[in-house]
Amino acid sequence: MFAFCCGTIALMDPTATFNAMMESFALGHQEDALEHAASLASWLNSGGHAPAIRVSADPTMSFELTEEIGRELCRTACRVIIAYGNRGHSPEP
Repeated sequence: MFAFCCGTIALMDPTATFNAMMESFALGHQEDALEHAASLASWLNSGGHAPAIRVSADPTMSFELTEEIGRELCRTACRVIIAYGNRGHSPEP
């Protein structure tokens, strides 16, 4: 998902990291979710591209979000996961 070089993130697959973050959060793996959220937020804040995100409220169709909307959705998800971790909460099963 990402590699460290000289103390900074050198390469990241933000889509894989976003998916891993959401899966960890959903499964209650708080430490993993927090690690992914912090890495992804840092990536985005340093100008990295947003993950490719598809959304749907209907299982028969989905829509790929624009870079701007994907970036904001991802930042919000990172903030929520980090806030949960700071309050010591785990997601509801």
